[in-house]
Amino acid sequence: MKRPFLLTAALALCFAATTTVACSSKDGGGDGATGGSGASTTGGGDGSGGDDGSGGDDGSGGQGGQGDGYGGDVSVEEGTFYCGGVLCECNDGIDNNGDGLIDGFDPYCIAPWDNNESSFATGIPGDNKDPFWQDCFFDGNSGAGDDKCRYHTECITGERDSSDPSCQVVDACIDFCGQLTPNGCDCFGCCAVETGGDPVFVYIGAECSLDDLDSCTQCQQSEQCMNTCGECELCAGKTVDDLPAECGATPTCDGAPACSQSSDCDGSAYCQQGCCLPIVR
Repeated sequence: MKRPFLLTAALALCFAATTTVACSSKDGGGDGATGGSGASTTGGGDGSGGDDGSGGDDGSGGQGGQGDGYGGDVSVEEGTFYCGGVLCECNDGIDNNGDGLIDGFDPYCIAPWDNNESSFATGIPGDNKDPFWQDCFFDGNSGAGDDKCRYHTECITGERDSSDPSCQVVDACIDFCGQLTPNGCDCFGCCAVETGGDPVFVYIGAECSLDDLDSCTQCQQSEQCMNTCGECELCAGKTVDDLPAECGATPTCDGAPACSQSSDCDGSAYCQQGCCLPIVR
């Protein structure tokens, strides 16, 4: 787990001066450069231009503004994430899918706002659904205004070569999104799923499972903005039982505190893949 990035203050997690903040849709409308106001929970998906001011490939404008943060009626109270007024499935301390794995230890959970512990879908309506441009998948919103990430969808599917200009990642995106990206994933939601053999590269956010990886959307990772899965680290599809004997029963965390649940971390972090990872404010 490589996390050499300094914390930034730009993540739109709906943290404010109050302790409880209701959040808008993840694809609130805006101009793409500054993000929409996010006042409505049903903001439009496309802004009037991309984060660099240029229109989208289809001529309808680039990716929408960032809105105020998490979508699908997600709210944050003192570091705890609620989906629709109840704890998000990947932050509720419950084994929702009955596989013996809970929250950040479940291969299907990619963040505390993930509301689907039973598949690689996030359970968040409108989550990163722009048909042309993607931003940082793991920052809690679907606009490039805050993270400076603008990556063409065809780079993810492999329809465009990694050398294509639309597949290049700027340093600001790497600095911002790299620290939020889980083990085994790139910054745009393409994750290497460990199944005991060669990893399968799956685009998360879609309804598919470990039992039927062939039904998942296959993807090509960005080598510029990614977080590899180390031998003694947990990542998608890999549990503590899969760690080599020399790793012991505790995954490595690159200096971050180890944890078994989010309450083991302080209020500025949550437990993901056995490590206390920062909630960037």
